[in-house]
Amino acid sequence: MRTLPFWMGLILISVVPLYLTYIYEPPNILTGLFILVVAVIFFSFSPYDFDIERKSSLALLIAFLPLSLLLKFPFNVGFILLSIAMVFCISANRFKRTRMYKRIVRGIFFGGLTYTVVYSFYPLYVILFSRYHRVDLLSPILSNLLAIFGVRSSVNNGLVYIQTYYQTFPLTVTWEKLCILVWINLLLLFLLFSFLYSDKKIFCRNLVVFVVVGWIYLVVRLAFTVILYCNNLDLRTFWNTSLIVVSFIPLSFLLAPVVKFNESRLVLNSKGRKDVIPIILFFIFIFLLVGAFVFEDPGARKSGKILIDEYHSDWEDTIRGMDKEWYGELSTYNYYWWARWLDIYYDVDMNTDQELTFDLLKNYDILILKCPTAPYSPAEIEDILRFVEDGGGLYLIGDHTDVFGMNTYLNQVSKHFGIIFKTDATYELTTGSVSKYEPPFLFAHPIVKTLDRFEFLTSCSLDVPINCENVIIGYGLLGEPGTYSTSVFFREPFSAPDVEYGFLVQAAALHYGKGRVVAFTDSTCFSSFCIFMDGYKNFNLGTIEYLNRMNVYDCLNIVFGIISIISFILFLILSPKEDRGRVLFVVLFSASISFLLSAPVFDYINASNYQLPSDELEHPKACFDMEHSSIEISPVTGPRPYGVKDPYNTFFVWTERVGWIPSIERDLQSCIRKGDAIVIINPDKEFKDGEIEGLKEFVKNGGKLLVMDSIRNKLSTANQILNNFGMEITIKSMNLSVKNDTILIGNITCPYLTVKGGDTNFSFENNSFLSVKRFGKGKVVVFVDSYTFSNGVMGGVFTEPSKKQRSVYDVEFFIFEKLFSD
Repeated sequence: MRTLPFWMGLILISVVPLYLTYIYEPPNILTGLFILVVAVIFFSFSPYDFDIERKSSLALLIAFLPLSLLLKFPFNVGFILLSIAMVFCISANRFKRTRMYKRIVRGIFFGGLTYTVVYSFYPLYVILFSRYHRVDLLSPILSNLLAIFGVRSSVNNGLVYIQTYYQTFPLTVTWEKLCILVWINLLLLFLLFSFLYSDKKIFCRNLVVFVVVGWIYLVVRLAFTVILYCNNLDLRTFWNTSLIVVSFIPLSFLLAPVVKFNESRLVLNSKGRKDVIPIILFFIFIFLLVGAFVFEDPGARKSGKILIDEYHSDWEDTIRGMDKEWYGELSTYNYYWWARWLDIYYDVDMNTDQELTFDLLKNYDILILKCPTAPYSPAEIEDILRFVEDGGGLYLIGDHTDVFGMNTYLNQVSKHFGIIFKTDATYELTTGSVSKYEPPFLFAHPIVKTLDRFEFLTSCSLDVPINCENVIIGYGLLGEPGTYSTSVFFREPFSAPDVEYGFLVQAAALHYGKGRVVAFTDSTCFSSFCIFMDGYKNFNLGTIEYLNRMNVYDCLNIVFGIISIISFILFLILSPKEDRGRVLFVVLFSASISFLLSAPVFDYINASNYQLPSDELEHPKACFDMEHSSIEISPVTGPRPYGVKDPYNTFFVWTERVGWIPSIERDLQSCIRKGDAIVIINPDKEFKDGEIEGLKEFVKNGGKLLVMDSIRNKLSTANQILNNFGMEITIKSMNLSVKNDTILIGNITCPYLTVKGGDTNFSFENNSFLSVKRFGKGKVVVFVDSYTFSNGVMGGVFTEPSKKQRSVYDVEFFIFEKLFSD
């Protein structure tokens, strides 16, 4: 079969995104690139060929090369391959064009072309299949097919109940279990080559055969996957990338004999001025299509008056503050600092004693419904809808598994916008741990544009309409249904295949009338014990900035879309349909140039219109330098593998108890720029000369520097900065218990550290463990037993402290309240 290598190439290109992009499992770059190379080799033996003029090659190279540099891996790989192919074509006259030479160029060109087509439609796939998962229509077909193979099953409410010897478990038929991504990629490539190498008669026949064979194959493949799962009860059977790849290889043997194209030579060329109008039309089509999808109406900014509804919620309250006396879970598992943080930038009130009415809501710009544990009345819902329609912003905050009924109560309101908080719990697909999100490098929603990453603490997922804006689409996720048989509705460890996985919506936004709505699915992230970690601060500020706008130009997206469609229709009418090589040249050239310009333009417009409020705070800010500190600070409260690094969550959070706002900074320069105090714990990385000079200037101008070290820190670089302030940490050798009259600091083993050179020393037997040095207008504070402040001694953020732990807390409060005061 002459076409078998060609179809093998198409299959392999279709599965490459599973390796190079985080869809189900973390990217496996080497394997993905290897499969891509194999696909290129298969394409080199394709019976379909192409040729291109040198002048046209140069034009395409000019279009492809910038995108190879602008786009990030893996989205730029197709343009890299196309650029290489164009270089070969430009240099063709200098080389003897042997048969092998032509095959190499053909393989690289087809590899780049098919890869680019697949990744061009990838964003659309993410949008569609993060919203739509179940395919209940196929459940009866799958059940009957399983019966043929001897597997007993039944169907009820779209679920297929599989009966095994040990148990009966439910299974949902989803697009992901069918591996629809691979089939869609294959369909796109089939349509591409049908356009290039077939006429209408051949196309119609091929399309019928391709669809029938393909769908039969998908359903039969799913049946065998279910049978395999029944034998091993391992959910990874459904999303194991290697297994998916192997399972699709036989499809190429089925399609190769029956789906064939004309074995003609495609000639890419340009007719110069004759192609100007088609190029312009396709340029406009792509440019405005990007605008239609990603342009965000800047709207008219409002005054930022916020109402937080406490009347319907007795969870995550904002009322009682964190202080130095109240400890335990509820003291930190609340929204006190979240509300206080928002009040720094905006004007925040709490509704604690009355139902929500329009007369109340019209005095505010934003309404926040968080973690409701009581229902809303029909009159309240009607008034909330009226408030949003008239230009109000609505912030809906739910959580996993319908815990405390909060999603049920939120859905009373959200369903009117087409948004449903589901009753599942999301986890990282491959590990079962909490999931992390990193915004895309292009076209991130304004709410998440400033985030580096966001660590969820177990969210639910959302059902949202197609017109919803994608704030956070989680990747590599497992959505496991909740259960009412446990206290917080988490399912027992056994996982049944009724789960959804892949791309799940975790935050969404939409316009409604003149107002806006944002739905978020993990209330825990904003608790006082973690609000200042990860991207939680910026996410909330971004959300409020988005909601604090009244819609003005949202019709522009529709206008962009209409003009884009008109341009495409005109392009189809005026394009040289009789010369498909010219059409391909026009499409590749104009689309590349258009995207090269439109992507940064619309990204810049959105970023400039949605900027976070100034970070100039009245509250003192303590920046923790994570570039040099050998510690861990994480929002995850349970046990986790920290490796050799000790967790310092509690020390970080306890700064809030004395009015400081802590922040985690990835580099020292950010600390110097943002902080009133800089905290460096167990430094083990060399400080650059510029960083040392920056620290000296920071302290000289009134900043506070806290350096904490430990005898356990074998690679300490603390003295590298302390020597610049006339201080030094040294090692002593004797057993002692360090005390300061009323407060026990901790036990320091032999040998232990002591500090010299301070103006004020807190010591035992002439050995300083805490020292303060004035430098210019600021202070340097050094503590030599950092482990005392780790979670191992202080306990976790939910700890009811012992007397010894309280004494340790008092030392931290003493540093931030007394030593850091002027």
